[in-house]
Amino acid sequence: MIKERNGGVLLHISSLPSKFGIGDLGPEAYKFADFMDEAGLQWWQLLPLNPVESGSGYSPYSGLSAFAGYPMLISPELLVKDGYLTEDDLATDTKFDADNINYDQVITFKVVVLDKAFQHYLKHSSPAQEIAFEDFCMTHKHWLDDFALYML
Repeated sequence: MIKERNGGVLLHISSLPSKFGIGDLGPEAYKFADFMDEAGLQWWQLLPLNPVESGSGYSPYSGLSAFAGYPMLISPELLVKDGYLTEDDLATDTKFDADNINYDQVITFKVVVLDKAFQHYLKHSSPAQEIAFEDFCMTHKHWLDDFALYML
């Protein structure tokens, strides 16, 4: 039970600032968490982080899965930090709007970037990473297989 007053904020990850057209789970999310701590805020309420699509207006409440995460919220900057991409992989001529998400632009850019990261993983993954991936797939088989088939 909460015995003292505390406060927080409702902010979807996609609303964070980003160089890539949509807020993500990267450096700006960490900065925001640090800001909340410095401001004495205790709670960060998120909207669902599931995959969305245009037919529902990209609403997080009309997600395509209750279990899957939305790949557009993956941080390209953290993929560089983890060695799956290079800074050159993030170069783009696309001018992203700082105030509004243009999902067509974001998806076009991030699908290419995420594919490059996946290709790097396929070429350079360690046996331990491959085992972890297989374990994840087996643990989540109850929803993952059908979701993957649906997304094809």
